[in-house]
Amino acid sequence: VMYGALLCFSLQGEGLAATLTVTLEKSGEATRLAWSYKVGGYTDLPLAQFAPAVDGVVSEQFARLERLIETGAPQIR
Repeated sequence: VMYGALLCFSLQGEGLAATLTVTLEKSGEATRLAWSYKVGGYTDLPLAQFAPAVDGVVSEQFARLERLIETGAPQIR
Protein backbone atom coordinates (compact mmCIF):
# COMPACT_ATOMS: atom_id res chain seq x y z
CA VAL A 1 0.00 0.00 0.00
CA MET A 2 1.30 3.45 -0.91
CA TYR A 3 -0.08 5.64 1.91
CA GLY A 4 -0.40 9.26 0.91
CA ALA A 5 -0.36 8.39 -2.81
CA LEU A 6 -2.95 10.10 -5.00
CA LEU A 7 -4.87 8.21 -7.70
CA CYS A 8 -6.95 10.19 -10.22
CA PHE A 9 -9.30 8.90 -12.92
CA SER A 10 -11.10 10.97 -15.57
CA LEU A 11 -14.48 10.55 -17.29
CA GLN A 12 -15.93 12.60 -20.16
CA GLY A 13 -19.45 12.69 -21.50
CA GLU A 14 -22.39 15.09 -21.83
CA GLY A 15 -19.85 17.90 -22.17
CA LEU A 16 -18.73 17.18 -18.60
CA ALA A 17 -15.32 16.56 -17.14
CA ALA A 18 -14.96 14.50 -13.98
CA THR A 19 -12.15 13.52 -11.65
CA LEU A 20 -12.26 10.69 -9.14
CA THR A 21 -9.72 11.13 -6.34
CA VAL A 22 -8.88 8.16 -4.10
CA THR A 23 -6.91 8.49 -0.86
CA LEU A 24 -5.55 5.58 1.19
CA GLU A 25 -4.86 6.17 4.88
CA LYS A 26 -3.51 3.89 7.57
CA SER A 27 -6.14 3.22 10.24
CA GLY A 28 -4.70 1.03 12.99
CA GLU A 29 -4.08 -2.36 11.39
CA ALA A 30 -6.39 -1.55 8.48
CA THR A 31 -6.40 0.79 5.51
CA ARG A 32 -9.10 3.43 5.06
CA LEU A 33 -10.11 4.33 1.52
CA ALA A 34 -11.74 7.73 0.99
CA TRP A 35 -12.92 9.11 -2.34
CA SER A 36 -14.37 12.22 -3.90
CA TYR A 37 -15.78 12.75 -7.37
CA LYS A 38 -15.83 16.24 -8.85
CA VAL A 39 -17.85 17.02 -11.98
CA GLY A 40 -18.09 20.23 -13.97
CA GLY A 41 -18.85 21.45 -17.47
CA TYR A 42 -21.90 21.87 -19.67
CA THR A 43 -25.01 19.73 -19.74
CA ASP A 44 -28.70 20.33 -20.45
CA LEU A 45 -29.58 18.54 -17.21
CA PRO A 46 -28.90 19.74 -13.66
CA LEU A 47 -25.70 18.17 -12.35
CA ALA A 48 -27.58 17.05 -9.24
CA GLN A 49 -29.48 14.56 -11.41
CA PHE A 50 -26.21 12.75 -12.18
CA ALA A 51 -25.17 12.40 -8.53
CA PRO A 52 -27.25 9.34 -7.52
CA ALA A 53 -26.19 7.34 -10.59
CA VAL A 54 -22.52 8.26 -10.25
CA ASP A 55 -22.58 7.54 -6.51
CA GLY A 56 -24.16 4.14 -7.15
CA VAL A 57 -21.64 3.12 -9.81
CA VAL A 58 -18.58 4.25 -7.86
CA SER A 59 -19.89 2.76 -4.59
CA GLU A 60 -20.46 -0.60 -6.30
CA GLN A 61 -16.93 -0.55 -7.74
CA PHE A 62 -15.42 0.07 -4.32
CA ALA A 63 -17.66 -2.59 -2.73
CA ARG A 64 -16.33 -5.09 -5.30
CA LEU A 65 -12.76 -3.99 -4.51
CA GLU A 66 -13.42 -4.52 -0.79
CA ARG A 67 -14.84 -8.01 -1.43
CA LEU A 68 -11.85 -8.87 -3.63
CA ILE A 69 -9.42 -7.82 -0.89
CA GLU A 70 -11.33 -9.59 1.88
CA THR A 71 -12.42 -12.78 0.09
CA GLY A 72 -10.31 -13.09 -3.06
CA ALA A 73 -13.37 -12.70 -5.32
CA PRO A 74 -15.07 -9.43 -6.37
CA GLN A 75 -18.55 -10.94 -6.74
CA ILE A 76 -20.87 -12.05 -3.95
CA ARG A 77 -20.65 -15.83 -3.57
